[in-house]
Formats: sequence, C-alpha cells, structure tokens
Amino acid sequence: MKIRNKILLFFSTVAAVPLVFFIFLMLAQRRSTGHIENSLFALTNSAAKITEHFLLNAQKSVIAQSYLPSNLFPAGDNASRQAYLRRIHRKYKIFSSVMFTDMSGNVIALYGEKPTEEFRNIFRARRVADAPHVVKTEGGSSIALVSKTNKNNYLAALIRPEALLNILEKIKPVEGASFHILDNAGRTLFFDISAEEKNSPPLVSVKYSDIDIYKRVLNRGGEKIFEVIIPIAGFPGWRICLAAPHKVVFKSLRDAKFLGIFFSLVSFMLAGYLSFYFSSKLSAPLEELSKSAAEFAQGNFSYRPQIRTGDEMEHLALQLNKMADKISEAQDGRDEKIRASSRDLANAYKEIAVKNDRLAMADKYKSQFLATMSHELRTPMNAIIGFTDLLKDGIYGGLTEKQKDILSKVQRNSNHLLNLINDILDLSKIESGRIDLMPEKFELKELLNTVSGEIASPGKDVEFRYSCPEGIVLYQDMMRLKQVIFNLLSNAFKFTKKGHVTLSCQTANEIVIIEVEDTGIGIKEDDIGKI
Repeated sequence: MKIRNKILLFFSTVAAVPLVFFIFLMLAQRRSTGHIENSLFALTNSAAKITEHFLLNAQKSVIAQSYLPSNLFPAGDNASRQAYLRRIHRKYKIFSSVMFTDMSGNVIALYGEKPTEEFRNIFRARRVADAPHVVKTEGGSSIALVSKTNKNNYLAALIRPEALLNILEKIKPVEGASFHILDNAGRTLFFDISAEEKNSPPLVSVKYSDIDIYKRVLNRGGEKIFEVIIPIAGFPGWRICLAAPHKVVFKSLRDAKFLGIFFSLVSFMLAGYLSFYFSSKLSAPLEELSKSAAEFAQGNFSYRPQIRTGDEMEHLALQLNKMADKISEAQDGRDEKIRASSRDLANAYKEIAVKNDRLAMADKYKSQFLATMSHELRTPMNAIIGFTDLLKDGIYGGLTEKQKDILSKVQRNSNHLLNLINDILDLSKIESGRIDLMPEKFELKELLNTVSGEIASPGKDVEFRYSCPEGIVLYQDMMRLKQVIFNLLSNAFKFTKKGHVTLSCQTANEIVIIEVEDTGIGIKEDDIGKI
C-alpha cells in the first residue's frame, strides 16, 4: 500500500473516532435515562413514605382526641363542645376543621371550614373510621379522618391540603414538578391536576427495590409530562404520583446529545481536512525515504536522498546519508577483518581440542584409580566378612549370645561397607546422570529392623523411637533404599544431643512414606535439595 494511502487510511480511522464516540454517547444516554428514572423512583418512594407517615400521625391524633371527658356533653351545652373542638384545632395545625357528627354523619358541632353535603356520603361505609376519605369542601378537596368517640358519635377532622403539600414541595426534583394522590384507576383524589386528559395512556409497571412502580408519559395542556406512581403502603387503593415536565427532567440528556452531535460533526470535518492536508505534506518525503531505504537494501550506498523540508524529515535524510558514508567506509576493511577473525577462530578451536584431550586423559586416569582402589579395598573386606562367618559358625570355639549379636552387627556393617565400595565404581555412572537399579521384592519392616540394628546405640539423653506396620511389601532396590535410610538415621543421631530420633513408615493411596524425625538442629533449607 502506498504511503499516501496509509496516511489517508490513518486519518480516516481518526475521522471514525467521532462516530464511535457518538454511538457510545447514545448508549450512555440510554443508561443515563435509566439513572434519572431510578432517581425519580427513589424520590417518589420517599414521598409515598412521607405521605403514609403524615396520614398515620394525623389519624393517630384524631383517635387520641376521640376519648372524651365524661362532663363534656351536658344537656343543651354546645359551648363545651365548641371549646373542645377549638383546642383540637389550635393544637393540630394540619386540620382545617374539626367536628362532632352523629352516627349518620350529621354535624353536631363544628369548628373551622364547613364540609359539603358530600361529606355525609362517607358515613354510608360500614367501616367509616378505618381509613381516610377524600371529600369536597368549600375551598376544594380535603382528606377526612373519622374516629368513633366514647359518646356513641364521631369525631371528624379535615386535613389542610397545604399542610401535606408544603412537606412534599421540599423534595420536588425540578421546577414545575408536583405531587398528587391517585386511586387505583389513576384518577386524582387529592391535589387536583388541571387540564388532565380524559384518555390517559396506560401505566407501565416497573420493579424498583421490590416495589411495584408505575410510569407513563402523557400530554397535559400541550405539555409532555413524565409521571411516576407508587402505592402508599399503609393505605390500600391510594397512590402517590410525581408529575414533572419531561423537557425539564431530561434536559441534561438532550443537551449532552446535542453537544455530542455537534462535536462529532466538527471532529469529522476537521479530521477529513487534516487527513487530506497531511497526506499531501508527508507522502513526498516519505516516498523519497522509502526509495533510499530500498537502494541501501540492494547494496547501493552511493544513493543519497534529497529532502529539503526543514523539519525532522530532512534531519532523518541527513542521518541516512551519514550512515551510508560510514557503511561504505566500513566495507573497505571488511574482508581483512573477516580473515583475521577466521584465524582467531581457528586458533581457538585448536586450544579447545587440546584441552578436551587433557580432560579425557584425566577422566581415564580417574576411572583407573577408582577401579584399582575398589579392588584393593574389596580384598580385606571379604577377609573380614569371611572370618566373621567362621567365628559365628563356632570354628574357633563357642560364643555367647552377646558375642554372636556383636558379630552379626560386625557382619552387617562389613557387608554395608562392601556395598559402599561397590558404589564407588558407580561414580562415573552417577556423574553421567545414570545409575543401574536392581529391584527386588522385600518387606519394608524387615529392612527397617536391619537398619535399626546396625545403627550405633544413641546416648542416654537420646531416645530412639521406631514404628512400622506389618505387611508393607516393596519392589525396589533394597540396598539403595537401605543406604539412604541408614545415612539419614546416622545424620539424625550425629546432630541430636538431647531428645529423640523417630523412624516411622505409613501408606497413603498406594504411596509408602518413610520419615526420619529428630529434635536436633535439622537440615538447612539450602541442603534439603541435596538429599
């Protein structure tokens, strides 16, 4: 691919970055929409809890005042009733009016705003005192709370709409937002909405923090409204609704989208212009440098690139020219240096050959020495073993049991020493990484008994502990294994001045584990790998 095309491709790729950025912006906007909705869900949920708490406290207040003093209603005395209602009205500022009614809802005594005739309809319910009721008043709508008194009548109170509204106004998310109380059908019960559509869109159910939340978007008075509706937990059939202008709630997302589109277009246009400009500016000197590199690769170091750009390109061309000059100078003495290097290499090979011959001769002498030494040592050892057998057989007279036991130990250790002498012959095999093993079947406990008997008795301050179960049969090189265990035990007794030395074995998943444990100084971590 031509350099110019590569530059165009590079800047085209750069130009695609704004497009990718725009795509990610759209995805982020969708996610941000979810975050905004979740924030409104949380806010509406808080409003529902505030409303529930407000109504429950108001209801508790009415119930608390419904237990009347015994002297409150003397015959024909309306003044005492009015005074009692006045005290309630002054004590609880959230009530617009309080009243006594008979069992049919007829007002006996009233202090405050007078309810409409619709107020009597709530007393037709079987359980009028169990829940709040929305009623019409002279000033609009109100919530009525009713409690049966101990005088066989009712104490009723009407809540000021602004008392609850002032609390909810403090948590409004944006300007123009409002809270409303709806019934299950979505009709407004409290805090009327003006110009509400008759054919509202259906509610969309959303799950938020294990709460059934509903949302919808509708047009009210020519304005797009986003609503979030949550049931009020303590009051079945009532819901709190947060209505907010859609353009205000999602304004930040629209602004971010507009800015993203604007900057993407500007970046795309700028990248296109830069790709055309720099491709024209950079392609010519780069092509000249590419041509000079091709000439140098073919061995033509007389070629010199001619670039006059006054920047790094020209500096690079000058450096290439200097490099070509030095390579040309170096080629003049190259052959002589190669010949000198060849002579030095040949001399080095000769020295290595002489040293290899000397090493081979030394290895030969070592092998001869080991063979001679092992032969000379085997002769007296065989004599010792033979005379020990004669003594044990009683050729030179009878022996006590103690003497026989000592001779048996001498014989076992002599055989062990003879095996060590034989092992010297295996030194060359060990050095070459190979050693011949002679596996055979034997019982492990018998081998450990033999090793334990050959070990010198420990001192009086050292206790020897030994345990091995019966029936463990191995197929291994018995002499090699015996040598390893013997060496480990000897080392343990040598460096244990006080305490105990333990030799034990056990099986686990067809693996035989032989352990030598002592209370001595132990083996250094650096030497464990040498065992």
